[in-house]
Amino acid sequence: MVLGFITSVQGCVVREKYIVTGKVKHSQQMNDPLISIWVIADKDGMINSAHCLGCKVGMAESCSHVASVLFYIEAWTRILGKLSCTQVKCTWLLPSYVKEVPYARVRDIHVSSARKLKAHLDAKIDSIGERREVCVASHGINKGKVKPVALSLIEPYSDQFVLKSKQILTISGLFDPENMSLSYQAHNQDFMWGVLTRPKWTKLPKCIFYYTQNQAKGSGFFTHRAGRIGASLSGAVCHTNPAQPSQSLIKSICYPHLLKINTKAVTYGCKHDDDAIKTYEEIMAMTHNDFKIANCGLVINQEYP
Repeated sequence: MVLGFITSVQGCVVREKYIVTGKVKHSQQMNDPLISIWVIADKDGMINSAHCLGCKVGMAESCSHVASVLFYIEAWTRILGKLSCTQVKCTWLLPSYVKEVPYARVRDIHVSSARKLKAHLDAKIDSIGERREVCVASHGINKGKVKPVALSLIEPYSDQFVLKSKQILTISGLFDPENMSLSYQAHNQDFMWGVLTRPKWTKLPKCIFYYTQNQAKGSGFFTHRAGRIGASLSGAVCHTNPAQPSQSLIKSICYPHLLKINTKAVTYGCKHDDDAIKTYEEIMAMTHNDFKIANCGLVINQEYP
């Protein structure tokens, strides 16, 4: 391969047999015609037969010309056997959500940037929204009992897809960076009381009570509990120092979703909570007429919501 004694090697497969032919130069008489050799091998590399047509030793299948071709094939397999990325199908790693990349014609492949495709899509959406027939069709679809999800992208029909529980004001939603410079007294007088006297807050306790009846099983329970002192924390709040309150207590009040208790006892109780309520209701129904148990949400003080 390096010295140039082997000038040509070709091969083909015939009936699951690999046939290789090659031409090799003489080791001493360099000007003589090239020697032709052939080799028949199996798929696993076992040599079935090999002959050299240019020397007497080759008739015995043991000349150096045949060996040189076999060494050439082995070296080529080791050095050049691995095809380059341009000789095989695309071998780059695909994202986890992509199973395969189908072939497509060049004219069907979009080579535009993502920003340009997004701008083109937005232009199409804007042009569709300006058509009067789309507005008429959306109005007719909205009258049906079943609301298609496509209406959530069209105003004014998108508001009906927003859960009412998401529209309830929360303590954390009142945060404003401008109020960070206010003192404690000014914050209470000028900000909190001005906000809590809004008309929206008059129906707030009833809404919170309704949407937190699933307790910890619902996402709204911890959202509306943030920033409020519950019955389980009232004792710790009364015993802490107002000048230097407990940091863990403040975190449990402001971020209840981050400080959940996950002990084995609590996990077991949450798992069998419905079973315990059902058993208790059956036992109490034996001695009480029309005994029923109803879920209870967060009870908010109407005067200090």
